[in-house]
Amino acid sequence: MKNVIKNFYAPANLLLDPNYGGEYAWAYNIIKGISNYFKIIAITGKLRGDINNAVVIETGITKRDFVNISLFFFKYI
Repeated sequence: MKNVIKNFYAPANLLLDPNYGGEYAWAYNIIKGISNYFKIIAITGKLRGDINNAVVIETGITKRDFVNISLFFFKYI
């Protein structure tokens, strides 16, 4: 049997940044820590940094970034 862990982080327009501080670093550190044990698929606005064992889908960090959001739906759904 395969071990699976699912986590949902919202909103998807969030910036994941280990150096920015606050909520941005907090979410980054959680995803990076979990990726040490499980393969992660993370949907986020923008990633600054590197997370091993993770597929990161970036949708854009502005409300007007409809192109990336549209590409996300057509590519991954």
